[in-house]
Amino acid sequence: MENKLKGVVILLVGLLFFSVVFADEITGDATAPVENETKTQPAAEPVEKTVPVENAKPISVVVKAVPAIGEVPLAASFDVATTTVPVSYSWDLNDDGKVDSTEPKPKYTYTTEGTYKASVTFTAQDGKIYTNSTDVVVKSLMTATVIANPLSGSAPLQVQFTVAAAGKAPLKYSWDFNSDDSIDSTKQSPGFTYEDVGEYNVTFVVTDATGNSVTKVIPITVSNFDSHLKLDSYFPTTLNVGENQVTFIVINEGKQTVKDISAKIVGNGITHLSSSSIGSLKADEQDSIVVKVNVANTDKIDAKVKVSDKTFPLNFTLTKSAVYNKQELQSTLDGLKTKVVAQEDLYYEKKAQGFLVTEQFDSIKDNKARLEQVQQQLLTGKLADAKVGLELVTSTIEDTNTSLTKAKKEEKSFLQWLGENIGTVAAIITGLAAIGTGMKFAFDHFKKASDKVTEKVKEKIATKKEAGNESAQPKEEHEKKEHAAEHHAEKVEEDKKEHHDGKKHK
Repeated sequence: MENKLKGVVILLVGLLFFSVVFADEITGDATAPVENETKTQPAAEPVEKTVPVENAKPISVVVKAVPAIGEVPLAASFDVATTTVPVSYSWDLNDDGKVDSTEPKPKYTYTTEGTYKASVTFTAQDGKIYTNSTDVVVKSLMTATVIANPLSGSAPLQVQFTVAAAGKAPLKYSWDFNSDDSIDSTKQSPGFTYEDVGEYNVTFVVTDATGNSVTKVIPITVSNFDSHLKLDSYFPTTLNVGENQVTFIVINEGKQTVKDISAKIVGNGITHLSSSSIGSLKADEQDSIVVKVNVANTDKIDAKVKVSDKTFPLNFTLTKSAVYNKQELQSTLDGLKTKVVAQEDLYYEKKAQGFLVTEQFDSIKDNKARLEQVQQQLLTGKLADAKVGLELVTSTIEDTNTSLTKAKKEEKSFLQWLGENIGTVAAIITGLAAIGTGMKFAFDHFKKASDKVTEKVKEKIATKKEAGNESAQPKEEHEKKEHAAEHHAEKVEEDKKEHHDGKKHK
């Protein structure tokens, strides 16, 4: 036993000695001083670090749609936010499996209601492909028009509400008549009676099958006083952009005279300027009030007029300003210029042929002046005035063409004909004068010859008379011969006269 104990002691001492002897060799370089010692260590080669996938930061890909919800037609813009760098894009915006765009930020218009998954697939700089999507909700187009009649009056006030709404059927309606946040009716066009005096905001909501909704708030005023005024009519119902004048016809349906009646128009897109007034309106009488307003260039006018204690809804339509194409107007102007020139040529041709076309020349001249004015209006940007001028010239050209086509030749008097043909007439007169001179010469010659014959006859008669007396011829034979001689002389005179009358006739 004693020997075993000694052996254990020797073993422990040996172990202690071993740890002391070899301790410096094991830790010597780490703890030894390195003063005044310079050692050149070889450069360490770079080591590529590999980060485990599970420790790498994931790539973020977010698809954005603005707006992401709305009514048809819905025009949406798309973008993708990512922590990598895309180099190419492929968009499927209507969820049909086809590429709709390869732009970084495309746009798309949805024309049919529904929910669409707009997705993008892109290749990044590292060659990897990423994809993501977002939902776009397209609701059906909703419109709603609410009319409350009357909008004000004394209690108890019975009001009839009329609704015209459009959306995807079936439509659901809800009404809160007395502003207590509870549904009072689900009818489309209900009626309600207000028993208490006060101001009420009626809330109307219509919802379609897609969940799209429209909300309208209608103010109702219930008062103690009732003027019993009624709006009979108003005009015009179509307004232009800018200042307008509206006339209201008001009737007193009560039994008392109502004094100091004026009107005021309020509403969206319309500004009240001034109003005339009615000093007093007896029972069962009517009168007019003129209101001036200024109308903005808006899509729709929601207006009402307050007459004394009564408020009445108004239904106005707005005349949109016409848009004119300057190039089209210039083209029309050039065409009309060509027509006017052709019309002027036709005028001169007709005039040369003796047609009555003087009045048409004035129209042609006026058209040429108007076209010059239109040209100036186009140059100064007065396109509306130029349009009116072109329409006027077009109409006038058509009328002038008709007049030129139907023009008749002038029926000239003898004096007009004589004035235009004076040369010809003078030549004829000269010829006739020459003929007359010749005939006068022949007549004078014939007259001299006839006179000689007459003298000879007379001489013969005288000789015969003398011979008869001397020869004592019978009285009857002598008278016969004398009578024959006289008859012959008268015959010669008649021939001379007929010859002279014939010359005068010619």
